[in-house]
Amino acid sequence: MLPSSLITTFNIYWLNLKTMDGTLAKQLWRVLENPSSLVARIYKARYFPHHSFWDAPESIAPSYSWRSIIASKELVLKGMRWQVGAGSSIHTWSDPWIPRAPSFIPYRRGLNVELDSRVKDFITPFNWDIQYLNRVFTPEDVEAILSISLSDRPAVDRCIWHYDPKVQFWKEVWHANIPASAKVCIWKACQAILPTKDRLLHRHVNIADLSCTLCSDALETTTHLCFECPFTKALIEEADPLIHQVCLSPNVQFPSFKGWLQGCFASLSKPSFHKLLFLVWAVWKERNNRTWREKSSTVGDVCFQANAWLHDFQFHQVKKGTAQVSRIATWKPPSAGWLKVNFDGAFSKQTHMGGVVVIIRDSEGSCMGGMFQHIENVYSPEQIEAVAGRIAVRMVQSKNLAPISFETDSLNLACFVNQSSGSITSTYGRL
Repeated sequence: MLPSSLITTFNIYWLNLKTMDGTLAKQLWRVLENPSSLVARIYKARYFPHHSFWDAPESIAPSYSWRSIIASKELVLKGMRWQVGAGSSIHTWSDPWIPRAPSFIPYRRGLNVELDSRVKDFITPFNWDIQYLNRVFTPEDVEAILSISLSDRPAVDRCIWHYDPKVQFWKEVWHANIPASAKVCIWKACQAILPTKDRLLHRHVNIADLSCTLCSDALETTTHLCFECPFTKALIEEADPLIHQVCLSPNVQFPSFKGWLQGCFASLSKPSFHKLLFLVWAVWKERNNRTWREKSSTVGDVCFQANAWLHDFQFHQVKKGTAQVSRIATWKPPSAGWLKVNFDGAFSKQTHMGGVVVIIRDSEGSCMGGMFQHIENVYSPEQIEAVAGRIAVRMVQSKNLAPISFETDSLNLACFVNQSSGSITSTYGRL
């Protein structure tokens, strides 16, 4: 069961710090991201000279701006976590650092743990101490920790905003492996334009009974029907207890269906998120069957039908082999006198084992060198591509090769390297 604080995390999921009401959280985030700035140094010298910001003691007669920043601390804490560098500044059991919403704090596997330990205690030189992790943390947290890439050079710990405002929530909805009609239903629900009874009343449609079609216990709204209704909760629990545990908690209310769904997107795997979307659509279909066809089904029947529909759709969902002329990327040599490094990485989701390949060629296309290396504990394409790039750079540095250019098939990595520097939440931030 998730804590009630989950609601706040879900509500701020889409909040970009640049667009928050007021500039308090924005100003606080600037202080955290730029501790060497003048305003940050003034605040530290006056209010917490011997502590971190998060441990800053109460001050006598603080300024209005400082009181305002302190007031926004709790809000920022909902989406802030530490990005591990050396791990010396991060308290293992009290600071948010695990890339797992909503708390980002690891679970204790037992009572025999050192409460004052730091994350650095679990790091050997630039690598995680896997045996130590397995003794102290739960298997779920071990997997989350191993997905954190460590730098191969001394790096400071820093605060980052976990929820990337550029995350493609809608892209995931529209590319979900579910029928198109289900996607449209989800979109309408997020926009609060499903023709529920409250919406019809708002459109001046005369309705005698405004109670929920499925439970008759509350006003039929999009929020109630899609995730608050007892019928919906029972359906999700029967279809997938894990989704129910992650996304639904008793006695916790959310202001909108969209906010709730965005939080679910942040916490669920892709297959589970797609299944949740489909279940919401199944709820809407059952509501319509009762409204227009006077045909009702039990939770068990709807669950069975939904699982069958989803399995059948995904089983037959194959890409149509249309006759298209595909553009094949060809290798282009560098300018005369230059060298070009091509690198790539791949991994297995089942074993978390990967491999990196690097090859160096001159302007004539002749191979000047290369290497292949096995990589353990790989949890994402982003991670293995970044590791491949780091290995390529280190190889070039060790050989003192110049001038040289690098080429990769990872658009995300190329865009990050070419953009202006800044702290981000992805693997690239440390590698």
